[in-house]
Amino acid sequence: MSKVILGAGAGYVLALVTASLLPEAVSYLIPLLGAVIGYALSGRGSKRGRQPSIAEQAASAPSSPSTSQAPTAAPDRSATATTVEAVQAEAITSPAPQPHTSVFAHELEYMEVLEDMILSEGKKNNLDQELIDKSLALITRLQRLIPQIEELRSGDINHTIKRLVMHDLNSLINPFLRLTTEHKIRNRRVLLDGIKHVNGKIDEIGESIQQKELFELQSKAELISARYRNNEIY
Repeated sequence: MSKVILGAGAGYVLALVTASLLPEAVSYLIPLLGAVIGYALSGRGSKRGRQPSIAEQAASAPSSPSTSQAPTAAPDRSATATTVEAVQAEAITSPAPQPHTSVFAHELEYMEVLEDMILSEGKKNNLDQELIDKSLALITRLQRLIPQIEELRSGDINHTIKRLVMHDLNSLINPFLRLTTEHKIRNRRVLLDGIKHVNGKIDEIGESIQQKELFELQSKAELISARYRNNEIY
């Protein structure tokens, strides 16, 4: 507004100065022209000097991704802890699987003791290599045969194996190992003959197992053949 007044005043002074030079009508228009120029200058200055208000800045400012997005929910730690505790409690209360106990557990343990004794005597040079090899081969043969015997669940064969290990094998190898080196050399044939006889008994037991398995196989095959023969499949 001040620039309009100044423009009009300047125009009035200019009109007085030029009154003798310009027509009277033009002199009257000079103050009005000065006021118009002052108004124009006032409007341009206000546009340049005007600062945006706080509300306008807030409205024009881009929204921050952190404020525009909803906060992520924190994981439910209490639920996780409850689940872990439940699993641990179940593992504690669940009974552990019981190991399979062989009916020949005592015999197998005794044969391991005999193996250690034979190997120990061999390291001391109290047994020759032939006695060591044939004694260990006999024990290994029995150890491999026992799982097959367990599957048969035959009381008679089980009794025979127990007697063979705890009586025959024990009375053959154990006394021989207690002999002096000189007596071992003189009586080595006694041990070899005894091992031969035990091997013969094991052959008989193995043959009995084979005959029993063969009989079961034939019985099942005949049963299956009779079942499907009635349906005219064969």
